[in-house]
Amino acid sequence: MKKIISALSAVLILISSFMFLTASAENVNDDTVLNWRDDFLWGQNMNNNRRGCDSPDKYSEEALHYAAQQGVKLIRYQGQYLQDDFTETDTIIGLCNKYGIKVMLCIWPSWGVTTDEPTKEDLDFMTMSAKAFAERYNGKNGRGKVDYFQLWNEEEIGLMRAKYGASAVAGDLTSHYYTVSVEGKDDLVEFAKCYAAAAKGIREADTDAKIIINFSSAAFGCVKYYYEQGVDFDYIGWDFYTIGDDVQSNVDKFLGILRDGWYDERGGYHDSLMSQIPDKEVIICESNIGMLYQQDKLPDVDYSPFLSVMKEAYKVDAVKAFCTFKLLDAPSHVDPNETDYGHIKVEKGGKIIEPKQLYYDYQHLIGGGAPVKKLLKESIDLEPYRALKVVTQDDSDLKQDETPNLNDTDLDDNLVDDELQAPVDDIIIETVPQEPIVETVTITPDDIYNKTTSTITKNIMPWGLIIIVGVGMLVVAAAVVVAYLYFGKKKAKIK
Repeated sequence: MKKIISALSAVLILISSFMFLTASAENVNDDTVLNWRDDFLWGQNMNNNRRGCDSPDKYSEEALHYAAQQGVKLIRYQGQYLQDDFTETDTIIGLCNKYGIKVMLCIWPSWGVTTDEPTKEDLDFMTMSAKAFAERYNGKNGRGKVDYFQLWNEEEIGLMRAKYGASAVAGDLTSHYYTVSVEGKDDLVEFAKCYAAAAKGIREADTDAKIIINFSSAAFGCVKYYYEQGVDFDYIGWDFYTIGDDVQSNVDKFLGILRDGWYDERGGYHDSLMSQIPDKEVIICESNIGMLYQQDKLPDVDYSPFLSVMKEAYKVDAVKAFCTFKLLDAPSHVDPNETDYGHIKVEKGGKIIEPKQLYYDYQHLIGGGAPVKKLLKESIDLEPYRALKVVTQDDSDLKQDETPNLNDTDLDDNLVDDELQAPVDDIIIETVPQEPIVETVTITPDDIYNKTTSTITKNIMPWGLIIIVGVGMLVVAAAVVVAYLYFGKKKAKIK
């Protein structure tokens, strides 16, 4: 009898071990669910800028609820352009904190860099501006916490065009930019000073926050220069968009620029980003298909090259986050090529209609929660959040006397970045005495209402296979026991 019990115990242990190993193998080897890295953040972009994007505003709670259920853990938010109304930004950051989503805030610490060498007053203003943002969102004054600050956005586009004109296509070498001051031309020297000044303000206000400097396409020569000049930043941000329907060519280009090096017809062989700047890790700040060539194919866009690039990025240890562009459509955007990038369809003005198929594809790939149902506007109660609004000195810490009048003539239609700059001289800095905060409220997950239903799946268990194998092993075990009893009795009779 003891031998029978021992045999059954051994079989059960074998089955349990098999189930554990099968689940672990599924989690590590099956790249249909990319959720086995603890050091990686899947993200989404959200906008509140001044180029006609439909910002979420009163639909912020609904939008962030969708993001949480999708499984994202990072929101890259292109927020205020140095305005004095931070209502929506405060709401977005507070809600991200509620849902356990980290925040990357893109800030423009000035309206732009002059084409002349920045003065000490210019640099001091940039330090003050960046510091004001970081102080506002350092998690210590009731307005929520920003984990990453991106300084400016894709500035290399203007820097390349200063040297080559509108047709500039290079940019992976420092020599592709002016490294000495040229009258009337933007150059790396002045921008290095500006980035350093803004980084100084971030560090003074929040030593925990991380700083990102980004670039687009393969134009990382500018970031290499800042790195060589000792500019203080933590991560390289990269905006990579897939072009064309060929999956392998897009994957090869992505890995070539990032890690392997690549060839092109114009410049021959190019060294990779990681070989040029080996000491910095990478965050993909924007990624999607290249809508410029896909516009006439909507809504039947082939996203397979984009999804394949996501999978490859996840396998590279140096890549720490991947943000798609973007969570919500922007039907009012001034650039028609940027209206349909969203994972969720919205009406003009920001009202959410429904998720697209891409939302669910991304949700499955990153191991997000179960498919969400359409949320009705009436089901979103923001009153509890409004009751928590922090009472301050009237938000004058970044106040300017008036907002420049912007119109379509100010825009370069060839640009695909979200920059809109005006001269620093147009800014009137008010020196308002800082009064203490009257009331400080720290937002916690239960302060509004418990509505988070995101369930991140850590292990996708192959239950069908496990059950079949388990039953099979039990049958084998039973056969072993029966054989043991039969031959045991037969042996006893012989004796």
